[in-house]
Amino acid sequence: MTFGMLKWKDRTDAEINNAPIILVPIDILREDLGARIRIEMLEDEIVLNPALQLKLSKDFEISLNKLDDDLTKEDLNEYWNYLSEKIRNFYE
Repeated sequence: MTFGMLKWKDRTDAEINNAPIILVPIDILREDLGARIRIEMLEDEIVLNPALQLKLSKDFEISLNKLDDDLTKEDLNEYWNYLSEKIRNFYE
């Protein structure tokens, strides 16, 4: 599952791209065809999109802080504010 999408484009290309920001490992479960679907978070680590991190670092010289292991709603809001500040100079 992902949280947040970053719209970006290369400096040499007018095409707008979208990249997920935060990746959360989940399992999608259903007992049988008529049962409700359940989504469960897995024990794996919540991470920033590694490909996006590399792109931001290499092409835009932006490095991002790592996420906390126990991410809360408040932490997520703080991270969006932090990310907005980091990319603020790149808005059109």
